[in-house]
Formats: sequence, C-alpha cells, structure tokens
Amino acid sequence: MRFNVMAIREQAASAMRRPAPRAAAPPPPRAAAARAGGRAFSVAGVNEYSGFDLLYDAYDKYSTDYLKETHTKATAATASFFEEEERMQNFTLRACDISAKYKCLVPMHPLGFIGLNAKTKVKALDLYKAAVTRQAGEAVELGDALNLVAEERGDFKKFVEARLGVNLDATAWEAVKPNWRLDFLYGPNVACPASIILWEATFSILFENNSQDAALKRYIGAARAQFVVLEQRIPQQRDTCKAKSGLVPPPGWDAGL
Repeated sequence: MRFNVMAIREQAASAMRRPAPRAAAPPPPRAAAARAGGRAFSVAGVNEYSGFDLLYDAYDKYSTDYLKETHTKATAATASFFEEEERMQNFTLRACDISAKYKCLVPMHPLGFIGLNAKTKVKALDLYKAAVTRQAGEAVELGDALNLVAEERGDFKKFVEARLGVNLDATAWEAVKPNWRLDFLYGPNVACPASIILWEATFSILFENNSQDAALKRYIGAARAQFVVLEQRIPQQRDTCKAKSGLVPPPGWDAGL
C-alpha cells in the first residue's frame, strides 16, 4: 500500500491546529512507571540499537529518585508545543497503519542519547568522524553532514525504529523520517561524539541556538545536559593543557626546517 507522504504531513499539521479533544489526565510519571510492573517509557526491541533493562532501570531511577515531579513535565511555556508534537507524531503513525504509539517524555527518552548509550556510542564515534570528513569535503553544516552520513549508512532509520519500537517499511519510513533529526546538543561549535542526540525535528527548531535554555534543560534533563557538557570540555581542556605543557611541539614548529 502506498501513502501520499505530503498529504499525511498536511493532515497532521491540520490536526495540530484543531483543538485537542478533552481526555482524562494521564497518571503522574511515578504512578505510570509503577503500574502493574510496566514502564510507560519502554518500547519493543526491534534491532541492535533497541533499549534494554539496565537502560530503562537507569532512566526509571533518574526520573523518580533524582528529579522533582515537576521536572518530569514540560515547562509551562512549552507544554502545549510538546502536546502538539505528540499528536502529530501519532497521527503520522496511524496514517501509516502503524500500531506503535509515540510518547513525548520529559526528561527525554534514554534512546535519544546516541552518543552516550552503551549500544550506540561506538557507532556515534564512527558517524562523528565520517561527518567531520564529509563537512571538510563539502559546503555543508556539521549537523547536516551527520544526518546525511547516518541516513546513507542506514543507521538513522535504525535509530528511529529503535526509539519507536517498530520496523518501518520504505513507504512508512518516508512519512516518519521528517519527524526526526540527529543533532549535536548545544550545537556543532562544541560538537563531540557524546553530544549526538536523536530527537524530534521540530524540537531542533524550537531549541535552535540554545534558545529557551530552561525548557531545553528540562527536556534533556539538567544532570544529563551537564554530563554532555563535561564530555565536550574534557578533550578541549586536555588539548589546551597539552599545548601549554612545553612537552609537545605546537603546530608548525618545524616550519622552515
């Protein structure tokens, strides 16, 4: 069965403009996680990048033990935006006859941290190196180069499938793909493999240039954002220290010899 991808996107946008039907309020995150031994944030395993028990245990502990309950919800300024994103994502999935449901979690779903997760961090390093090479050879921004390389190698599709917990055929993938993007948290100027995240494409625009910093930290999770920043700074600080140590010749030291 073939789908008109543009029509699906237009219908989703139209649905987002209509008032959402009133529904019973969902249970608080703590209640949802504890209910009947299930996890509201776990998704089916579909490929080598899928979630696993230890990852979900860590997310569960982080969101219930280390965060105030108010920090497991979007900020007041962005709450309606997050609700519309969830509606649009699920509209697209239903239009493609996909039974899986997308949940816009706060803090961000653990499978979004491509550069830090045990199953994806080695791949993140590989993609980062390839993106830097691609950027050097073409007039393309580093984040765009990352997405191009990841899609060409088939990893982008697998990341999204793992996040949604469903395998997507070619037609469904064309409809779902525009909803997602790989980015460097805090931008390409401080890019490193650990900062690679998979998130909703509209959030890439919402938080562009690190705007709405409080809302961004709420979505990412303040401790996680801090951890990524440390991963970004440590190599830079190490290289700076090495250059000033007097033990390693600076670049160009042998010019003219």
